[in-house]
Amino acid sequence: MPQPPLHEQNELDVWTDRRPFSTTEQTEQRAHDESHRLPKVSTKKEVREFLISRRAHISPEQVEVIRYDQDRSVPGLRRREVAELAGVSLNDYSRLERGYIRGTSESVLNAVAEALHLSEGDREHLFDLARTAPAIDPAGRTTTQPDRRHR
Repeated sequence: MPQPPLHEQNELDVWTDRRPFSTTEQTEQRAHDESHRLPKVSTKKEVREFLISRRAHISPEQVEVIRYDQDRSVPGLRRREVAELAGVSLNDYSRLERGYIRGTSESVLNAVAEALHLSEGDREHLFDLARTAPAIDPAGRTTTQPDRRHR
């Protein structure tokens, strides 16, 4: 498509009453828009995939866990083994791995990070997931605002 004459390129757009963006302005506007977005909200699936993948990378031999059987249906550590290494209950660790990470204490997150031998980047990612996770009400629904009903 042929370019309009130069004098027409600087005129206001009839529909928006604005001058069309140049390529540089478009790039700058896109960078501005991306830098002012709200932080990405972590999902239960993202938390689950992250913890399962990190658990799969640790062998029982690496953490000196006694193997009672040679048949393992999952690679890496079992949930129970991670929970024991972290010093949390199996139920608590299972809830984390199901994605219910919001409100987990810093000490529990640190213990899980130690048990999974997370790198500094992975540790930061775990804390970011906890920070941006949506609140879950007792009925299991995701909420964005705290419940403000009077009882």
